[in-house]
Amino acid sequence: CIKMDRNHFQVIYEEFADKMKIDRKDRAASLAPYAQKYADKLSGYCQQYPLQWFNFFDIWKVPEALDSKELPSKITDFI
Repeated sequence: CIKMDRNHFQVIYEEFADKMKIDRKDRAASLAPYAQKYADKLSGYCQQYPLQWFNFFDIWKVPEALDSKELPSKITDFI
């Protein structure tokens, strides 16, 4: 959804894939091309509209169970 002006937005729908084929034995490898395609699409929109983004995941939130001595060394440690 792109904000065009104060009261108008443009909703963009794009076909992502006709059908996704996922190999149950190697899901990560099967999903990788789809994840890359999605990231490329998002990247294009971020380049076109660099000030229009919102992160729905609170990347800076630290789980309550951790105190400052136990903070993870990187974000992926607690996602």
